[in-house]
Amino acid sequence: GTDPTITNYMSYLPHWQRFADAVTKALPGVTFAAPDTGGSPWNTNFADDEKGSGMVSLFTTHDYFGGHWEGQTSDTAVSNMLSPSWVNKLYPKELRAQSQVIADGYPFRLTELNDYLGGVTNASDAFASALWTLDVMHWWAAHGAAGVNFHNNEWLLTDTVYLDRRTHSFKARPKGYGIKAFELGGHGRVEPLTLTNTNNLNLTAYAIADATNLFVTLINKEYGAEGREAVADIKLNGFGSGAAAIMPLTVAGGDVEATQGVSLGSGSISNDGPCQGHWTTLNRITNGDCVVTVPAASAAVVRLTVVPRR
Repeated sequence: GTDPTITNYMSYLPHWQRFADAVTKALPGVTFAAPDTGGSPWNTNFADDEKGSGMVSLFTTHDYFGGHWEGQTSDTAVSNMLSPSWVNKLYPKELRAQSQVIADGYPFRLTELNDYLGGVTNASDAFASALWTLDVMHWWAAHGAAGVNFHNNEWLLTDTVYLDRRTHSFKARPKGYGIKAFELGGHGRVEPLTLTNTNNLNLTAYAIADATNLFVTLINKEYGAEGREAVADIKLNGFGSGAAAIMPLTVAGGDVEATQGVSLGSGSISNDGPCQGHWTTLNRITNGDCVVTVPAASAAVVRLTVVPRR
């Protein structure tokens, strides 16, 4: 139930302070996550009020960027999930809502994230969700989020893992392939990247470097009969020769509404072993250039092992 004495932020704060004081007396030094208010402005006020208290160590939020599933067809949901407007408008809007939290020095995390609340058939459970997952994880990592958690309440269409009632076994939905693709190219530090998109493709790109490799992830969200391939010339400023390999994220026939036929590095994800995907060697990098073709409705993680120019 709810507490009838809490009707707004100002009536909430003294309740929280009394609760926190009681806990810290029993457990000195313990810290708290801020109230997860699902996008309300409470976190801005709370960050300011608790700044310097030492009691709060994390801010979190819930985000379903497509809203409720009601009234959404698969075509509309896929179009929205792969739309540049989510990247260029919705994500920055939520980031601005965290601006005071960030200014006050707190980490923040998207602890309940998904495309649509409840999910949309042949969209939330389809290959489009793999491309969206890979994109949204990289976008928030590049903008300072401490992490994301995808909502996986049994048995919704948005789940990353589901129970196949025919075989009585657990399986990964396409969303799980997006998570794995991020894991392959998402360790290290975010590197600056400038995307020159001369043909105005629906394409996003992200760069991450560890101690050994530079990973560039390219996500081509063009799809359908008019979908165009992307020929990306990765120019490595300050680097000379080196080795390159690719891990493609694809679906049979380029069908973004398909729920089967997804592969990562020409392999699948099973429930009884590691991902079967493998890296494919590309032509060696020369003069700091690496050219990669990414078909419509697909993504590619490119691993570049390079040496600085002398």
